[in-house]
Amino acid sequence: MNNLIAAIPVVDWLLEPLKYGFLIRAIWVSAFVGLVCAVLSCYITLKGWS
Repeated sequence: MNNLIAAIPVVDWLLEPLKYGFLIRAIWVSAFVGLVCAVLSCYITLKGWS
């Protein structure tokens, strides 16, 4: 039980940035850009352009 209590501040520390709207938007935009880049890189590779 002591380990669980000791881990709670770490969880709070990790979730604290999610309280800000601009950081949530930044995470969504980063995920979207990553998805687009992944799809485009697969397409370009399969097309033989690289």
